[in-house]
Amino acid sequence: MKFERVNLNNINSGCVIWITGLSGSGKTTLMNAILGLYKPYKGKILLNGSNLYSNIIDYWSLISYVPQEAFLINESLIQNIKLGLEIDKEQENDIKNILIIFKFPNKLIEDNIKIGENGNKLSGGQKQRLSIARALCRKPEILFLDESTSAMDISTETDIMELIFERMENKTIIMISHRNEILKYFKKKISITDGYIDMWSYK
Repeated sequence: MKFERVNLNNINSGCVIWITGLSGSGKTTLMNAILGLYKPYKGKILLNGSNLYSNIIDYWSLISYVPQEAFLINESLIQNIKLGLEIDKEQENDIKNILIIFKFPNKLIEDNIKIGENGNKLSGGQKQRLSIARALCRKPEILFLDESTSAMDISTETDIMELIFERMENKTIIMISHRNEILKYFKKKISITDGYIDMWSYK
């Protein structure tokens, strides 16, 4: 694949962007700035032409964020996805369907088995899949993923990425990953090297 350097001034709706760089290069810091969690010392982050922080609550209502370490509670899989939200039967069935696609055992889904404090009864890959399922079920306009498939084997990661892109069709995805295998899903990438940030577009 050949990438060509492009202007980094804008991230348009519907973009799918891979952020790459060495460990400690600032990938998560950059994502946190785009999320609105860090304010830049210089310059501005704009949302539709307005300062992001003047519309931060509206912005956060549009996004889902899957961090490196999933936040989980000692409740069932479905309760971990709901996190107190009221859902109807159709939404619950949609959650169950995603959990099945995400390779969770049917007994774990249907019997409301508690997953332990911070999900300690689940594997690392299962924790990540549950966290991604939670994000997708909120039907965001923008999905942020920070090394969110790092504990999965390549086959499982491929299945999860396929579902993410199916559910997020025409939506914006920004993902940090060190795995070159995911490159095929993205048309743009941001690379961070020695403090410099460049955006590249696949041609």
